This record gives sequence, C-alpha cells and structure tokens, in this order.
Amino acid sequence: EVRNQIERHEEANQSYIETGIKILELANKCYGLWKVRKPFEKRELLNFVLSNCSLKVKNGVPTVEPTYKKPFDLLLNYGVHLNRGE
Repeated sequence: EVRNQIERHEEANQSYIETGIKILELANKCYGLWKVRKPFEKRELLNFVLSNCSLKVKNGVPTVEPTYKKPFDLLLNYGVHLNRGE
C-alpha cells in the first residue's frame, strides 16, 4: 500500500513538472503569438490567462488592472521579483 502511494505521488509530481514546462514555453512564446493573432484569438488568450479586469482611475487617467488566473499570477510575481533583483 505504501509503495502504491509513493508511485502515485511520483506520477503526479512528473505530471506537475510537465505541465509547468508547457506553461513556461507558452509564456515565452506569448508575445510573438499575440502579434500575429486575430482579435478573436487574442480574446481567447485573455480569457485563458485573466480571471477579471477592473477599471481604475489614477490621477484622472483610467487604467485597466487585470487579475491573473493561476499559475499566471505566479509567473507575474516571479518576474516582478526578478526585476527587483530579489
């Protein structure tokens, strides 16, 4: 029974790693894909990545602030920390 549980965890861990690699590959290609896609395809991508957007007004200037779905929120936060040298 213990061996079966260990094997299931190892399989799940491998699947998790493979999914993470695919997400990173997509993130690396995202800008290039965005530039050549049609508007409806861009909308599909935004629906996949974003969970919500809100309109904020700062100093009289309206801006759209996105809320990212997981794991894209983690990628964004990771990039912010890298830019700060953390």
